Amino acid sequence: MPCRPLDSPAALLGAAAFAALRRNVDVLWVVLTGMGLSLVLF
Repeated sequence: MPCRPLDSPAALLGAAAFAALRRNVDVLWVVLTGMGLSLVLF
C-alpha cells in the first residue's frame, strides 16, 4: 500500500491502531464476557 510522505504518519498510526485492534479482539471478548458474567452472577 503506497504511502505519500505527507500522510505517512496518519497511515502508520492507522495501521498500528488496526493491528492493535486485531491483536486485542480476543482480549476484548474475554473482558466483555467476564463483565457480562459478573453482572449476571453478582
